[in-house]
Amino acid sequence: MINNGATSDPPSRLSTDIALGDRKTNPFHALILLAREKEIAADALVCCGDITVCADPTAMNLGWLQLNRLAGELEAGEPIVTTGNHDLDSRFKVSMTSPQRALRFLDPPFPTRDESAAACYWANGYCILDRPPRLRIVLVNTCSLHGYTTEADRQLDHGFVPEQLFSQLPADLKARGPAQINVLVCHHHPLEIDLPAEDRSVISNGQELVSLLTTLTPPSWMIIHGHRHLPNIRYASAVAHSPTVFSAGSFAANLHLQLQGRAANQFYLIDLENFSNDLRGSYEAWTWDQHEGEWLKGQNTRALPASGGFGYRSSANSLAQTIAELVPTRTDGPITWRFAEDRLAELRFLLPQDRREILDLLTANHQIDWETDSGRTNEDPQFLRLGRRP
Repeated sequence: MINNGATSDPPSRLSTDIALGDRKTNPFHALILLAREKEIAADALVCCGDITVCADPTAMNLGWLQLNRLAGELEAGEPIVTTGNHDLDSRFKVSMTSPQRALRFLDPPFPTRDESAAACYWANGYCILDRPPRLRIVLVNTCSLHGYTTEADRQLDHGFVPEQLFSQLPADLKARGPAQINVLVCHHHPLEIDLPAEDRSVISNGQELVSLLTTLTPPSWMIIHGHRHLPNIRYASAVAHSPTVFSAGSFAANLHLQLQGRAANQFYLIDLENFSNDLRGSYEAWTWDQHEGEWLKGQNTRALPASGGFGYRSSANSLAQTIAELVPTRTDGPITWRFAEDRLAELRFLLPQDRREILDLLTANHQIDWETDSGRTNEDPQFLRLGRRP
């Protein structure tokens, strides 16, 4: 974002007014240094759009170059990035010809150097990017109609999955053969989330997308999206092979007041695996500490908990019973959650909300209380202990 020396807070913590090499004020540079220090590598770097705001071409070029730089540091190949609504000049303030103009002239080419895949993305609203040997990504442009309007509907007010995806994607996937891990990346949320009633930005045909992906299994899919800065992870429905929906928080936006009690600036390390021809995995959430000017793991935040998983969808009651059998008598002291994980692999693949349900079941039905280290107020598994009630 170009701040032009303004004294008011810019919409992003990433600004052209900030020195690129200042790790204390530049979250992007701090992440690059963290990746070097921790020797972090990745199979893919995913960004769900909104490289800039108001399609500012200078800031967009800088952001795009930084994403490519980070992907290089992670040895992740070219970054996996889709279009966000702020990346488009949908109100024609800069370009008089096309909302996509700034994106179409980026170098390296956006969204990919693969000319065939890029042509499909711009023509059909999606493309398929394979990362051998295991990973397949479907990149969807939910902003493809932004800039168009009818008397009843401004397309820029919401996301939309292009109709070509529904008619062509199943055949495109079949022609490529199966992949072990399937991920769909888009900008807007496919299902309603906890937003004010007047917010209508959900993908208008998002339920159709979820239904389609549920049929294109096994293995089940993960959907990664951004847009509204509210971190969350959940299953799209109670159906066994419904997609896991990962709602990414904002990397660097200065969050609106109404979000500051529910969100934080975060990035995520997501580990995916194919287990018995289905998807499961875990994540770590790193949070930007604006006072210290650094990325911290394992912080208590109002955003997504520091770690969690996905993929275990069986009975919480039976799992709570098995955990209870591991907890010794009170005189032997508590056990750690990590101790239980080492003996019950399923615990690594619980959604944070399912983990909390199991803790509640242990308290209610098995006389087992949980506690964390002093100062910890949530059930971060790194600090969680389980002990028998007196």
